[in-house]
Amino acid sequence: MDIQEPLQLERNLSQLAEDLLQAAVDRDFSVASAESCTGGLIASTLTGIEGLSSAFSSGFVTYSDEAKTGLLGIPMAQIDRYGAVSPQIALAMARRALAISDADVAVAVSGYTGPAGGHENGLVHVAARDRAGQEIHGEFHLGEVERNEGRQLAAAAALRILHDAILKAGIGGGASRLAK
Repeated sequence: MDIQEPLQLERNLSQLAEDLLQAAVDRDFSVASAESCTGGLIASTLTGIEGLSSAFSSGFVTYSDEAKTGLLGIPMAQIDRYGAVSPQIALAMARRALAISDADVAVAVSGYTGPAGGHENGLVHVAARDRAGQEIHGEFHLGEVERNEGRQLAAAAALRILHDAILKAGIGGGASRLAK
């Protein structure tokens, strides 16, 4: 990997975050994240955008299966049935993050970003959900990636899907904020 590649990935993450946060602010939406393999990188990136980070509601780092159960309330039986890295669990993470936050749109990511011990390195599932119940799921095969590169690529995929979810949200602007 060229020394400039991580810097370029970082700049891309910041630009993706800025674009989606601007879209959220323009619609009076707030966003939440539930992260496994990215370990808080999405939340960190979103809160690092000066002047727009107020659109970020909350983030949940649920790296372990126990955290997915304890923090998000996903039944362990569901994790055991589908596997922590699956469309079903990514969607469940997005649903639960939305349910327990005051956000209008939530994104979730789960995957293997680095040597995966018998699993496909680079397999990532991203899901988003809005308050109207519209959902988006994406499955990504990043290839043989080193852990930090994989985390950044997974975060970029999640930010793109979250931006798409904001643009397609089936709710009127700021539904959760109006209910407060």
